[in-house]
Amino acid sequence: MKNLTTLVILIVALASGIVSFLYARGPDTAATTRRRPPMSHLLDLSAEQESAIGKADPNFRGEAGELAMKLDAEQDRLAELLEDSGAARETVMAQVEKMMLAHNALERRVAEHIMEVRQHLSPQQRARLMGLMSERVRATRNRMQRCRWGWGDGCRNGKCPAADRRGCLRGKGGGPCMCCS
Repeated sequence: MKNLTTLVILIVALASGIVSFLYARGPDTAATTRRRPPMSHLLDLSAEQESAIGKADPNFRGEAGELAMKLDAEQDRLAELLEDSGAARETVMAQVEKMMLAHNALERRVAEHIMEVRQHLSPQQRARLMGLMSERVRATRNRMQRCRWGWGDGCRNGKCPAADRRGCLRGKGGGPCMCCS
């Protein structure tokens, strides 16, 4: 059960880290005079598209920011419980559940925003956005744990299944990949 708890914590932490990265990733705000949609720089949105997205989902930044802060707080609380050797199993598992709910709420809100953004994109931009999103989904499949514990569809005979995709550093001078180490 200890391994399962650790696995759940690692999965949630990895997924929330990716969502936080996507949310925070954006142009240098000091050099930008207006607030742009979070993926504007990746999709090369026109001013008209940025305006339409802003009007279609005006509360995204604030809501996603609040959800991300809630997730951070739940993760901090879980970390505190894990450091407390006297924490009851039920308390830790209840906090894992709270953290998962916070993560799910943030994921759901980001997905709603992506679906809204998609409506205002050209076919090429839409393909780029959906490609980026599918890449992130695949990156969170938790291959690291599959490799270490020998279950699921992780590393196959020492060969990283993600070696040909972005993000895997195996064979690229960056040391072992995050999927297999």
